[in-house]
Amino acid sequence: MLSQNEISHQFSQQGYVILPQLFPPEKIAYLVQICERIRQHWRNQFQQRRQNKKTLSLFKYLEYFDDSPEQLEALLNLISESKITSILDFICEQQLFFNGIVYFFNPQSASWQGDWHRDGQIAAPNLEIEKSRVFSSSFIRILL
Repeated sequence: MLSQNEISHQFSQQGYVILPQLFPPEKIAYLVQICERIRQHWRNQFQQRRQNKKTLSLFKYLEYFDDSPEQLEALLNLISESKITSILDFICEQQLFFNGIVYFFNPQSASWQGDWHRDGQIAAPNLEIEKSRVFSSSFIRILL
């Protein structure tokens, strides 16, 4: 595990931090199982309309947790573990807000290149406000 200073330096220089083996393989396998179960639910419901989709915002589909509330609890417990929040508190130096959980996967069909977009800051009414939002906010992704 990197020290706090190493984490901070890597984040400030590269804009990301890689922390291999932060979680044990069995925890990662369980989380992937949860996400794949939800993706299968989603595919059964929307397969024809969205074959090229490559992400799911899991909280848009909270009903998929109705039969497995313990899986929602497991996801929320993971992202709120102190080994994550303490690192985020240290490197971000600002109040953290939970935005959601997104699951990235390969699309079912590769018939198009996908869509490009920017998250979060695009609703600004003018360029200066947009610039301010870009430079004062961060989105953190935890990749399993």
